[in-house]
Formats: sequence, C-alpha cells, structure tokens
Amino acid sequence: MKTIPSATICSRCALKELCLPASTVAAEVERIDAVMKRSRRLKKGDFLFRNGDEFVSLFAVRTGFLKTVIASHDGRDQVTGFFMSGELVGMDGICNKMHCCN
Repeated sequence: MKTIPSATICSRCALKELCLPASTVAAEVERIDAVMKRSRRLKKGDFLFRNGDEFVSLFAVRTGFLKTVIASHDGRDQVTGFFMSGELVGMDGICNKMHCCN
C-alpha cells in the first residue's frame, strides 16, 4: 500500500468543506482518513475505471474535472456525468459491484 502524504488526507484538505457534509465531526473525518488508500494523478484521456470493472473504491476529485461516458448504440460516447473538485466519482458501481460507465 502506498503511503499518503499527510496533506492529501481529508482532515488536512482545503476542500473538505466541499466534499464532507457540514455536520461531519472530527471523529468521522478521522475514520475517513483511515480508509483512504492513495491518490492518483490522471492525464487527459486516462481512465479511472472502465465499464465492467469491479467496484473497489470511490474517488474524490481533488483538482480539475472528470467525466463519465457510456457508448451509445451507434458507437458514439455519451457523457453521463461531469465531476468537479470536491465531488465523488464511482458511485455507479456500488449497486452491482461493477462500474457501468467509463
């Protein structure tokens, strides 16, 4: 497991007010910090997950933007989500334990 720099954990993140509910108490933030595994930088065109991948994590957008897409019947990509800093990505995989988009 990769060690996470202390500046990237939720309790020290400048954007935590955007991600976490206002009623979140310090003990809850510490629990979130404890389950964080690592951070990853993506370049334009990189995939965080693909349609059919097993659901293993939720991801928080720290900076920048992400989009989710599905392939339409005619082969074109249809944008199904657009995520900005502070938003969670990957919730599509929770129900069936598998992602249904790229």
